[in-house]
Amino acid sequence: MRETDQDRALLTHVGRVFSFPRTECPYTWPMANAADKLLADEVRKIAHLARLAPSAEQVESLRTELSDMLAMAASLTSADLDEVEPMTSAVEAINRLADDEPGDTLTPADIERLAPDTDPDGSIRVPRVLGDSAGA
Repeated sequence: MRETDQDRALLTHVGRVFSFPRTECPYTWPMANAADKLLADEVRKIAHLARLAPSAEQVESLRTELSDMLAMAASLTSADLDEVEPMTSAVEAINRLADDEPGDTLTPADIERLAPDTDPDGSIRVPRVLGDSAGA
């Protein structure tokens, strides 16, 4: 699908809550008024980009839910993060890294014996997973 000017404008509108400086964020949680909600056409466009086809009733429900999600995300811009250390994971974890030492290897005969199907020349046959059954 080719991106149009309309798509870019919609994505800019939806993404604008993340680009405002903390003091200029136009949303609060929960949304201050109905005018801050996404429009039904915007929800339909987002659904189209996500390859969804919501009913009219679902569009109204999604309009509220998506608007509230954007407002909540925007409210995070006011969080004081000056004393927060950057982190790479939500949980404390320690990676156990073993030394990279060469170990025992399988011989071609072992590999052929373990393979589910082989050709006479020793090639391993695997089922096709991509494309159609005609030529490669």
